[in-house]
Amino acid sequence: MRPFLSIATATLLSCLLCFANPAQAETKADSAGIINAAQRIMDMQGRQRQEKSRRIFEEGMKTGNSLITVYGSALLGFHYLLETDPDSALFYLNNAVNTAEKDSKYPSHKEEYDYIVSISYNSLALYYLNFSLDYYKASEYLMDALKHCDKDLDGTIYPLILANLTLVDYYQADSTGMEYARMLKDWSEDRGSYRFHADYAIALMYLTRCDYRMARQHILNAIEYLEDTNEGKYDRELILAYNILGKIYLKTGERHKALEVLQKASFLSSLGTESDITDTYLTLGKYYMEEKDYDRALQTMLKGISLCNSHSIDVHYNELLESISQIYALKNDYRSALDYYILYHEHQTSLFNRNKEYALGEIRAEFNLEQYQNRLNEQEIAIMKRNRLLTLLTFAIVIIVSAAGAIWYFYHKKNKYYSMIVARYKEQVSLNRQIRELEERNPDKYHTSSLSEDKGNDLWKRVTRCMEDEHVYRDSDLTIDKLAARLSTNRSYLSRVINEYAGTNFNQYLNKYRIEEAIRSITESNGECLLKTLAFDLGFKSTSSFNKAFSKETGIPPSAFRDKCRN
Repeated sequence: MRPFLSIATATLLSCLLCFANPAQAETKADSAGIINAAQRIMDMQGRQRQEKSRRIFEEGMKTGNSLITVYGSALLGFHYLLETDPDSALFYLNNAVNTAEKDSKYPSHKEEYDYIVSISYNSLALYYLNFSLDYYKASEYLMDALKHCDKDLDGTIYPLILANLTLVDYYQADSTGMEYARMLKDWSEDRGSYRFHADYAIALMYLTRCDYRMARQHILNAIEYLEDTNEGKYDRELILAYNILGKIYLKTGERHKALEVLQKASFLSSLGTESDITDTYLTLGKYYMEEKDYDRALQTMLKGISLCNSHSIDVHYNELLESISQIYALKNDYRSALDYYILYHEHQTSLFNRNKEYALGEIRAEFNLEQYQNRLNEQEIAIMKRNRLLTLLTFAIVIIVSAAGAIWYFYHKKNKYYSMIVARYKEQVSLNRQIRELEERNPDKYHTSSLSEDKGNDLWKRVTRCMEDEHVYRDSDLTIDKLAARLSTNRSYLSRVINEYAGTNFNQYLNKYRIEEAIRSITESNGECLLKTLAFDLGFKSTSSFNKAFSKETGIPPSAFRDKCRN
């Protein structure tokens, strides 16, 4: 599950650094000025923010001032992070970090360099959380951010780093993140700020520990703080908090309260990100699952899938696929359940491959960055090209091996599933034969009728005789009217008898016998039969109708059933 930018976004926007007037950077650069300038630029609309950030970056490149270049790179990197352009974001964030850490010409600006490095590392952590789900690398960058961060500096992002470290552990279901949450709580109480982040982080850790009482207490504190101070500024944070509170209520069995807060989150959904909305759909879907309203749960989960597909986001996508598979299983639609389970595993595999692609993208970005900054000589460029080719080949091999492994795995799972179905129906054929023998010996014991008329029992016996002894279901032109005429009764009464005794309608009743004989024929011939001939012999008017009826009854196509019988 990819963490949403919501916690870090609203607050990190107000902290990211830049210069409103880059020409002044050479002579004076203090942290307060950096933060104040950042607030003005980051409050701009996307295009305006991009143009302002690019002018700062280009001014730094033009004048050769590394400090301005670093700030411009950081702004552009975070801008592209918000615009979901991962390659550009990675390039500029790496540029900011590498330039800042290599530059040693401005010892008087060490505080500003440390600040930009901590900001850039924190942004890089968000990149790896959101675009490659690489929790290990995200944690590594967050720890680097802490090394460069001054927690006593006005406008420090120290609390944001602690909040993101807690998020990383939350998404790995690791409650050791409570240490960072406690540190954030202590810092918040000392300074009287970031109260929402502190209580939200602690609530996440208690939720991970399954201590729902404490989790609820802290998330309610966070919500109370937002509702008291909110003037539309923290609506996205409210959605996050309502979603978490909804999860807690579901865990404690307070489903009516869960529905209430999730509806609040839905009401604010237009003000949240796609990840916020998908989380609401996911949690609402789980609520409907617990209410056993599987149709509404499925409808809600599919909305989340649609949103993920339309916006190319992965937030909660895997969990949505897995939950939909579970819903179909609960609805006894095992075919659809299997389809979504396969999609779930395919997406897991694609995430693995995507991590490889992002790793390759990082190598490319670093290569381009070094070329852009240092103007590598021809010998260094040749070495980098050879390394790049070797890396490409290595990753190509990894991807091919991974794809082959995934194909083999799913093929193996499908074969195992089909074998189980065939074995089940072979056993069913044997059981059906034994049941018929018992019914023939003592028919009155196994046939009761809610119609309670002797003629109903008699008609049902004659219907059964027509099916089991005369095999009238093999007639492709057989209708309920024809059968009624054959049995000297009327259509309505015959339909009622079939419904009462068989529990199905006429067509389903016919297909039941047809498919039973098909299974019996395929099983007894060890799969050595022609499906097309068998379909017409059993009364189907087309092979497509036979395939559809067979798949509906057994869950697998007749061709696959036959192949398994051969084996």
